[in-house]
Amino acid sequence: MEFLEFVDVLNKQLTSDSFLAGTISQPRLRSNEVQRIKLKKIEIQNELIIQFEYQLEHTMYHKNLPFVEAQKELTEQLNHFRQVHFDHTTYASQAQISKKFKVLYKTKDHPAPKEINFTHNRQKQYILKEDTIHPFLVELGVQTKDGKIRAAKHAKFKQINRFIEMVEDTFPHLPTDRPIRIIDFGSGKSYLTFALYHYLVEIKKRDVRITGLDLKKEVIEHCENIARKLNYEQLNFQIGDISDYEEEAVDMVITLHACDVATDLALARAVHWPA
Repeated sequence: MEFLEFVDVLNKQLTSDSFLAGTISQPRLRSNEVQRIKLKKIEIQNELIIQFEYQLEHTMYHKNLPFVEAQKELTEQLNHFRQVHFDHTTYASQAQISKKFKVLYKTKDHPAPKEINFTHNRQKQYILKEDTIHPFLVELGVQTKDGKIRAAKHAKFKQINRFIEMVEDTFPHLPTDRPIRIIDFGSGKSYLTFALYHYLVEIKKRDVRITGLDLKKEVIEHCENIARKLNYEQLNFQIGDISDYEEEAVDMVITLHACDVATDLALARAVHWPA
């Protein structure tokens, strides 16, 4: 197949109803900054577009392009690569482009049609579900009493869930033969402290001892009242300074936005135990 004919075929495939995704690879020149380009059809705000993912040696970036602009970008990029793979609902196409721009092109039918799902903004599957009432989030003002996430607290809700995901990664390393000892240095309003207790006790059914430490008396009293109201028996809050806090052994140390040198002190204490 001639190169210009091949470009025309691919541009038609790119905007066809059956196109799902594709990969352009094998740069013609070693100096080519982009090593690989991945394409996929996605839906954003009810409009189908083509997303280009440019993979460099150590980084990557994206472009979301309407069909016409996507065809222009595809035409340009095909001049710089030697291999193309397109995946469709019912078949896949593969092409190898020679040094002289001769194209070896072939297709292969899928045994069964592939499912189409172009939705890009799918609802995030959080550990803490958005449609579930979490009493500690209600008390902390993230949720209303009927379980809705407050408009001003969506970012905080996402942050809490991301934090729990990070803790979930460490879960296999926590002790199983005794209560898990955790300190939150500079706990402040204690969104993450309460979330951690809820995750480990309510979801994972583990035995824990968690302490939130902060210098602000009114904040500590407020959080202690919430903990007692929720019957979080193994969660307590104390007024104290990271620099002189003493304990024999701690399994996990957490700290968020600790001011001045507090982050360094928290890390030093964590290493000392070691946590």
